[in-house]
Amino acid sequence: MEEVESRGRPCYSVGLIRSKEEEKEGDCMRTVKAVLIAAGTLKLKYPEMEEDVVVLSKFTFYRSIRDVNLPKFLAHDLPLFEGIISDLFPGVVLPQPDYTFFNRAVREVCAGAELRANDYFMDKVQQVYETMRVRHGFMLIGNPIGGKTVALKTLSSALAIMNERGEGENRVQMCVINPKAITVGQLYGQFDPTSHEWSDGVLAVNFRKFAVSSSPDRKWIVLDGPVDSVWIENINSVLDDNKKLCLNSGEVICLSNTTNIIFEVHHLENASPATVSRCGMVYMEPLALGWRPLVETWLAKLPNTLTPQHKGVLTALFHRFVPPLLCFIRKYLLWFKLERSESYVQKGVSPTTDLNLVRSLMNIFDCFLDEFTDPAYTKNNPESDIRAHLESFFLFSCIWSLGGPLDEPSRAKFDLLLRELFAGPPSQESIDDYGLNEVPEPPHEYQLPIPEEDTVFHYKFVKEGRGYWQKWSEDLANASSIPRDVAAHQILVPTVGTVRVSALLQLLVSRCKPLLLVGPPATGKSVYVAEFLHNKLKREEYKPMSISFSAHTTTTHVQDLVMSGLDKRKKGVYGPPVGKRCVLFVDDLNLPQADAFGSHPPLELLRQLIDHATWYDIKKEVEPIHLEDMQMVATITLRDSGRTLLTPRLLRHFNVIAVNDFDDSTIHSIYSKSSHLRYVPFLKTRILIG
Repeated sequence: MEEVESRGRPCYSVGLIRSKEEEKEGDCMRTVKAVLIAAGTLKLKYPEMEEDVVVLSKFTFYRSIRDVNLPKFLAHDLPLFEGIISDLFPGVVLPQPDYTFFNRAVREVCAGAELRANDYFMDKVQQVYETMRVRHGFMLIGNPIGGKTVALKTLSSALAIMNERGEGENRVQMCVINPKAITVGQLYGQFDPTSHEWSDGVLAVNFRKFAVSSSPDRKWIVLDGPVDSVWIENINSVLDDNKKLCLNSGEVICLSNTTNIIFEVHHLENASPATVSRCGMVYMEPLALGWRPLVETWLAKLPNTLTPQHKGVLTALFHRFVPPLLCFIRKYLLWFKLERSESYVQKGVSPTTDLNLVRSLMNIFDCFLDEFTDPAYTKNNPESDIRAHLESFFLFSCIWSLGGPLDEPSRAKFDLLLRELFAGPPSQESIDDYGLNEVPEPPHEYQLPIPEEDTVFHYKFVKEGRGYWQKWSEDLANASSIPRDVAAHQILVPTVGTVRVSALLQLLVSRCKPLLLVGPPATGKSVYVAEFLHNKLKREEYKPMSISFSAHTTTTHVQDLVMSGLDKRKKGVYGPPVGKRCVLFVDDLNLPQADAFGSHPPLELLRQLIDHATWYDIKKEVEPIHLEDMQMVATITLRDSGRTLLTPRLLRHFNVIAVNDFDDSTIHSIYSKSSHLRYVPFLKTRILIG
């Protein structure tokens, strides 16, 4: 053991220094134990190695210490770690591990799901697999859109393929629970305060089911939610070597050897060292993944009627416009901030990443794909018109995804930069102001420039023939006048703002894309959505449902309200009437009060709805409830005081559009259109304005 100590101590001394910066302190003894387990596994895999004592082999110890610790480091820490272990093991060259069967299965899964199996993603799936073999409890950590959920699902499907081929693996049975979407009593079980009768919790039921199962399949209990030191306290005994879950009822359930406890979390700010030291760690970093694999995956899913040349046009547009505009947004976007040094330092709603904004762009572009699915479209339209349509749809999507969350002064600057990129290379002033890197030249001259009269936010693209850009204000000519006999509180004065928001609502809701309207108080956000849901949605296709959040909103209250408006389709499956979709409107999404650890249980319940379409019936028997045909629209109000931050894992699902304060011309238009109404004292009534 002298060699273990001499080589391991320097590595873990530096490792502890680095992990303190990330608030991920670990216990060295448990980590060394994991290294020894990994070393034993390697020795069994490579029995031909010349060796006196298994652990003392330079090859085995080098490889095991690297495999156990590499997944937990950030990208900028990896060179330091590699340098340390290369100094500790000079001259040791590792042979490439044999992942032939495993990689083949993973690539087949990615091909079937049209995912981009790049080197980063393949490495992370391998790290999850190796960590699972060494630790029965481990954590996937990282910011949203880093690939945590996809990596787990891909690994599960790959193991199923290997099982079918007899390649030494078993299938996976997976149970996903958000521990913050329910109370601690509902998670583990609790005594009734009146009858003192014990009722099992969600985790206890699934834990017991896996414990008594005789199936050789792997069982995964995925705890997909924020970690804090309260609910996770009972899990510590499971993560120990005794692997026992102790309930308040006195029951002790042993973890089977085929079961893994997996935590999928955003950060470990509220996790205790006792928990962290018991778990393996795999950090999945969105910035290391980058937005380009998302775009490549999206391009692969486009209709077959779009040729490789058409996809090449879109690829060139992404590479030319997206990087400079993201640099601009990092400086001017008031409502987001990144997770590391690239922070949006101004007041923010919550952390998010470049990937969220790029995904929003693709969501809006998806809304225009219907006509591209028709083979007659590409046959009957000349190539120049198709290219003009692709470019114009991309620009419109770019304006309302990357520029949508901006305030009015920032939108004016966004307009200038977008026009520069459309016309040619950006100016030196823009390069210096926004820190732009090299911008690729356009492969050809763009077809349909946006008119110069106003900003790009004042125009929409109309696809008639070759297509053209039309002002939103022209739609006001078709707006009906305000009746004289309508009650004042029911008046909605049409403006450019109402037209734009209604059109974007129609566009995104009809394609099942979640939408979030943000802005200052009294800008009409809730009125816009309510007007759209009740007057413009087709009732034969949609069922609207509205919930208003407050500081006292609870998960039980939200679940009861939603379930009361849904029909039971079959056992365990609920939804709107068959043939319809339910549009759930959540007003004041950011109002629920945070708990002692900064998480918001009602928001976690909604995230579980979007991510997994599953809740749990905790009033009777603990059974999963599957929700079908549900989508969401929400609003939040930004205030200088009393503002609640959203969880970034929920925010990343939404297309965010800002509804800004009214300018002077809008206010003048509102009162000029309502001037024919008879005078009503202001304090007794009000006019809802857009």
